[in-house]
Amino acid sequence: MGYVTAIVGGEPTFVFVMITLLAVVIVYLKMQHEWNWLAIQGILLSYFTHSVWAMNNPLMGNDVLIASSPQSNLYFILLYAAILATGNLIRNGDTAEDIRALLHAALNGLGAFSLYLFLTLASFKEGFVFSHVLASAVFLGFSVAFWMRMQSRYATFVYAMLGYLALSVAIVGQFKMPDSLIWLSWQTILVISTAVWFRSRFIVVGNFVIYLMVFIAYLILGGTVGLISLSFGIIALLSARILNWQKHRLELKTEMMRNAYLAGAFFVFPYSMYHIVPGGYVSLSWVCIAVFYYAASLILKSHKYRWMALLTLLLTIGHVFIVDTTKLEPSYRIASFLVLGVVLVAVSLAYSRRRTKSKSVGGQDEAHSADAPTPD
Repeated sequence: MGYVTAIVGGEPTFVFVMITLLAVVIVYLKMQHEWNWLAIQGILLSYFTHSVWAMNNPLMGNDVLIASSPQSNLYFILLYAAILATGNLIRNGDTAEDIRALLHAALNGLGAFSLYLFLTLASFKEGFVFSHVLASAVFLGFSVAFWMRMQSRYATFVYAMLGYLALSVAIVGQFKMPDSLIWLSWQTILVISTAVWFRSRFIVVGNFVIYLMVFIAYLILGGTVGLISLSFGIIALLSARILNWQKHRLELKTEMMRNAYLAGAFFVFPYSMYHIVPGGYVSLSWVCIAVFYYAASLILKSHKYRWMALLTLLLTIGHVFIVDTTKLEPSYRIASFLVLGVVLVAVSLAYSRRRTKSKSVGGQDEAHSADAPTPD
């Protein structure tokens, strides 16, 4: 009856205040009497009532029109979401999540964001970017609150993904294509960092899929590949380092996701350099990438970067013999062979020295074992 009263009243401020008060009453009753299904009904009725107002109250016989004022109605939607989420966040007794808690978070988050996005796209484009940055802050704030208070996995996941989505909408609204895709790719660093903190493997996997989709979209919509495309490779390497640094938090037993990001970097860097530098310098640029991987393997003590360096060198060798020997001028051809030859000799010497050192250490260990007294 309270929601019906709001619909009959019709005047914007009255409708928003009524829905807000009813949301507070619902949360109070849920906390006092554990009326969980009342909260589910309240979520549905709150956003339905606001939607009826936004469509010019057709239930009262009015023509369907999308409201164009006041702008404050958007902030009331976020207020409903905050109040109703609080009812799920502050609950008595067992804090374990069940199907009702998951349903509560999904309906509240999706209901609020769907209505919010529809209205900002349809009528309230003024302050579009600010509106969605604010929505992102609200949803991400609740994801943090659910994680810190109750180590929630489902509610944290729902609100975090909606927060990332709202931030993505703000980025698309602020920047033109394909520049917005670059900013979206950098957003994945924020996503994977918070996903590691939340210990959410779902977000990590979803983030990698989004990263691939953004990169493919950039290749299709960007038209030309420039220096800025190298950021996709940098992002892949940073993501892999973050996963390796905090992999114990995710309780991952495999390196699948890290390998996937490294594979992305292995593809992005040569592909980008192939389109950026002049044809005579492609092989030289790939040699530089291989040297960078070797340096990273020494600094980070990771054999994965050593494999990436070897594979990049093999790719360079193939390019030198297939492309450079047939299409380049003699001066560029000679330079490519010389640089590649020097690097291959240096790598060979480094591996020989490493192998000799390993054998020496192994021999000393065997000698110590032989000298050790045998137990009776």
